[in-house]
Amino acid sequence: MRMKIKTRILLGLSSLFLIIFLLGGVGAYFIHQLSEQSKEITKDNYISLEYVRQMNNSLVSIQDVVLGEILVNDTFDIKRPNFQEKYVAAVDTFEFYLAKQQGNITENGEERLTTALNVNFQKLLTQTATFNTKEATEAHSHYLTHIAPEIKAIRLSLDSIHQVNDHALQLKSDQALHSSERVIIAMFSIGSVSFLMVVVFLWFFPSFIADPITKFTESIQAITARNFETRIRHDSKDEFGELALAFNYMAEKLDEYEHSNLAQIIFEKKRIDAIINNMNDAIIGLDADKKIIFANNSAITLIGMPAASIAGKYAPDVAAVNDLVRHLIKEIMDAKNTEETYAKPLKIVVNGKENHFAKDLLLITTPLTADKNPQFIGYVIILKNITPFHELDLAKTNFIATISHELKTPITSMMMSLKLLRDGRIGELNKEQLEMVDSVKDDSDRLLKITGELLKMSQVETGNIQLDIVAFEAAQVVDVSIHALQQQAQAKSISITHDVTVTEPVMGDNDKTTWVLINFLSNAIRYSPNDAIISVTVTESEGMVRFSVHDNGPGIDSKFQQRLFEKYYRVPGSGHTGTGLGLAISKEFINAMGGDIGVNSEIGQGSEFYFVLPLQVKEP
Repeated sequence: MRMKIKTRILLGLSSLFLIIFLLGGVGAYFIHQLSEQSKEITKDNYISLEYVRQMNNSLVSIQDVVLGEILVNDTFDIKRPNFQEKYVAAVDTFEFYLAKQQGNITENGEERLTTALNVNFQKLLTQTATFNTKEATEAHSHYLTHIAPEIKAIRLSLDSIHQVNDHALQLKSDQALHSSERVIIAMFSIGSVSFLMVVVFLWFFPSFIADPITKFTESIQAITARNFETRIRHDSKDEFGELALAFNYMAEKLDEYEHSNLAQIIFEKKRIDAIINNMNDAIIGLDADKKIIFANNSAITLIGMPAASIAGKYAPDVAAVNDLVRHLIKEIMDAKNTEETYAKPLKIVVNGKENHFAKDLLLITTPLTADKNPQFIGYVIILKNITPFHELDLAKTNFIATISHELKTPITSMMMSLKLLRDGRIGELNKEQLEMVDSVKDDSDRLLKITGELLKMSQVETGNIQLDIVAFEAAQVVDVSIHALQQQAQAKSISITHDVTVTEPVMGDNDKTTWVLINFLSNAIRYSPNDAIISVTVTESEGMVRFSVHDNGPGIDSKFQQRLFEKYYRVPGSGHTGTGLGLAISKEFINAMGGDIGVNSEIGQGSEFYFVLPLQVKEP
């Protein structure tokens, strides 16, 4: 028959309680016995001794009254009032305790002694009541011959009764002592047996409970360490046996699960989660229903909310209490579900410092299969920290502005000195000297121009663009741009062709337009292979002039094209090591002149960068 653990515990505790009750019952029984014996001693002996003491006192009082009457008055008159009052009181007291003693006869011989006491007392009363004389001599003689012997006999009887009860008291005290010794022995024996039983119980019972628990704990720790081959051997038929069976079944299933594809998938998911959480870029994932699936540690830090209050929540609900989330999902909530949606860099204060982030919004779809079209499954928002680039750009801008400003003064001074040399104010120069002065002047003009361009670029980057809108010839801009990069193109054996069909003047800043075209050509040369051909085309359509540069480079994926004109952006895998500012500055120049800028490209087909500026408005 299977006995449950609860039943075993109840039986064990019941045994302990039974031992406690047994000890208590035996102790109570013997204490009661001792108490009863004590009561018997008090009832049978101490009361008799008290009666004897009271009768002795009364007898002394009777003797004192009688002797006092004889010695003081030399007579004995029992009827004299003063004597009568004291004598009667003493006699009454003696008779009262004598009656009590007669009712408390318990020991052998005590009744005979009590009877003799009564007889002697009656004789004393008779001798005292029948004697009356006025002669002193006769009174003394009567007392000595008749009253004193009776008093002595009464005292002897009282002493005998006292001895009988005192002896009985001693015997019963010895009996009580022996009884207490027997109680001590019995209690010690029972206590020793009970102690041994409790020790045995406490030695084996905790092991019965603790050993299986220890075994289960070790097995659970082994399972936690992914040792799913662990099994528990427990053959009992109680709850521990059932638990062992359940544990072994669980371990078996976990072992199967560990070697299943699902376990591998979950392991890979955990690994991906770990990678995402350790990325420096802030990443937030949303499903197709705009619920936040995950947010890595960097994103949690930026958002400033606990992960538990974000994961699984509807993004607009989170956006209602968080400005950053509201800004991040603005394009999603505006239903701008293009392949990618971009925004300007964000300024976010992190740990009291202003940081700059570039935002990517990716639309995620399932892979295309033979029997199923791609299905939209959610969004991924990526915030890339571009603060180092922004700080580098700011430092570079300040440096360029400072150097350009500092260079402009000595270059101007050099040109003034060259002018003085050319005019001959400080002496005539020979032909060779004049050629050298002209060469230095050309170099100084070029340096001054470059310095001016650097100042203009710093103005763009600081937002203080200064334009000089004039009418200029498109062909002249193209010629200057090609000439500026001719040496760089020749280094890669690249040919630059141009086709300018526009003859009417273009409105814009000549220098900045040239700078943009040079930037386009420089990028085309950088990404084109050796011996390639780069073509520059200028066409007119509906009052706008379109400048375009077409190269034979590797081309640009369509998903990257919209970001090419953002600051700090670099096409992934392009190998470009710059900060991504050239095209962004070009866009700022063209937009400031009222034009437009763009790119057309396909992988393997090269790229076409273009910008559009208005023609000069003709006077009516």
